[in-house]
Amino acid sequence: MPLFSAFAPPGAIVFSGKEPTAKTLYRTILASLPIFDQAPGTHAEAKAYAQAMALARASRSLRKAEAQANPRTASDLLPLLEQDFKVQPGTTATLAERRATLAALEVLPRGAVTSNIVAGLRALLGANFLAYRPVTAEEATVYPPFWTAADTPIANPQRVDLTPKFVKAIDPVAATGVPLWIAYGDLDARGANVKLAIADVVMVQPGNSALSERVTVTGTREIGGVRFFQATFTRPHDIGAVVTTQNWPYWWSTKRFDFIVVTAAAAVSPEARRKVDEFMQRVGRAVTRWAVVEPTAPGALTIGPLAAGSRPGCVPLGAFAFTPSP
Repeated sequence: MPLFSAFAPPGAIVFSGKEPTAKTLYRTILASLPIFDQAPGTHAEAKAYAQAMALARASRSLRKAEAQANPRTASDLLPLLEQDFKVQPGTTATLAERRATLAALEVLPRGAVTSNIVAGLRALLGANFLAYRPVTAEEATVYPPFWTAADTPIANPQRVDLTPKFVKAIDPVAATGVPLWIAYGDLDARGANVKLAIADVVMVQPGNSALSERVTVTGTREIGGVRFFQATFTRPHDIGAVVTTQNWPYWWSTKRFDFIVVTAAAAVSPEARRKVDEFMQRVGRAVTRWAVVEPTAPGALTIGPLAAGSRPGCVPLGAFAFTPSP
């Protein structure tokens, strides 16, 4: 138990059983001056004490300054570190939680390797993080098997020699199964006016796999400087939907899908899930997707499958085994 003393006054006491730094320095200084009278109260003894206390204060200031560069120990400069990492702490975030967030983000430059993701999630969630479990190549689903398969809605594979056209819909597509006239404009406002032609085969809203489709332009016209094209759609589309004659393969897989296994409490915690999502968005590759899930039962080394009574969003459809991350 630390005690106040001449070498550990208020403001300098350290909660440790070790000898105060000032006292160690004091004894070292006196040992280097054997020819002087070192009795308490003498000039040599007083000077040694003053030097020891000054050096101890300088040492303590250096250690404090060094701690400010470490996200795990920072306090005074914590707001500046959060600015560097573009972190906005929650209004109820504690000092420990803010430090843990920065410690997790510190691993970002090392990329999306398994050890790095595990280190970041462990720093972020502590004991609530159980495992990082990527889907293996054998478990992954790929559809269609090859992007050139017959049911892949690429725009115009017969005319790959032509420069692709890119425009965007100004009107929404609200009706399906009947010919519609849709106003459109240039996707790149800096380019020349791009005009669709009759018989052009276009992909509409290809960035949204749930809405994307391939249609054939059956009519074109221009009224008051506004360009229109006619087509029959099978799906609704948004204002601003991309329309292009470029080949756009519809090809997806779960090869870059990860399960983040956490405790049951963390799985339903909005704050814990937010932290995981923000971290994975930063550390994962652009094609990486993930799900925050809980074990099948406390202590189990499996997740899923989804069944009656499963908590929504916490259980995968299939059953998977996992190994706790170190």
